[in-house]
Amino acid sequence: MALEHWQPLLAEAIEALGEEAFYARLARVCEQVAGYESSVVIIYTEGQCPVVVFDDLPSDYSSSYRRNLPAEYILDPYFTLFENRAPSGIYRLQDISPDHFFKSEIYKTYYEPQGIKDETGVFCKLDEHRYLLVDMANRLQGKVGIGNIRRLQSIFSMLAALAIKHEELLAITGEAQKLIGAPLDRAFYNFGKDFLSARECEVIQLILKGHSSKSIARLLEISEDTVKVHRKRFHAKLEISSQAELFSLFLEAIALLPLGSDEDPLSYYFSGERTSAGPTR
Repeated sequence: MALEHWQPLLAEAIEALGEEAFYARLARVCEQVAGYESSVVIIYTEGQCPVVVFDDLPSDYSSSYRRNLPAEYILDPYFTLFENRAPSGIYRLQDISPDHFFKSEIYKTYYEPQGIKDETGVFCKLDEHRYLLVDMANRLQGKVGIGNIRRLQSIFSMLAALAIKHEELLAITGEAQKLIGAPLDRAFYNFGKDFLSARECEVIQLILKGHSSKSIARLLEISEDTVKVHRKRFHAKLEISSQAELFSLFLEAIALLPLGSDEDPLSYYFSGERTSAGPTR
């Protein structure tokens, strides 16, 4: 895209520093430079639920995205970037996803129905505890070219500087505190801890994020056969027989967990609608 097409948009973003309109204008710059149709801007804060501060999705996609955010973000590859405190930069979904992600239940449940054909994130560290993600996607146009991504990379340092300055201005006015959500990622890491071994919980976490048995074996430095043993054991303990049932159980359990709780979501699940005490370790 020619400079004259996006430079005025950048000027508008600069003018909106410290104002509510900034996120929308920053997203517009990213979309125009990279050639994406829509985007979602998310603030990640350590120990808190990510907060959507802007989106220009079609209304049906937007409402669905916000409704499913707690379940989505825990398993989303971009949240994993935040968890791992990855360097700021431009990340395409296809490059950061686990090897089995596009066949996983999280992908089939939340991503595939939206018809996303290409997705790229502008990922920026704001301070020691907070990151910004401009998550861009195409549904109609298909994948963008590598030239578009390189153009976005060429102005990344400028975009990051603007985002950081905007957050500094919000902090001065106290507006940043309004973006803090409720902690929910603990629900993911606590899932199954009262009923399963620590290693079984690790395997479940990686399965839910879209890793194959081969990938899990490599990450945990165990054999694929050992992974299969762990799968068989937690299937028996949780009385499930497939990845789809595991995913459904996870969503149902975290939905019952009170905000801020540091307990195993399965404890609430098995003591709630189901009358049995649940599986035992």
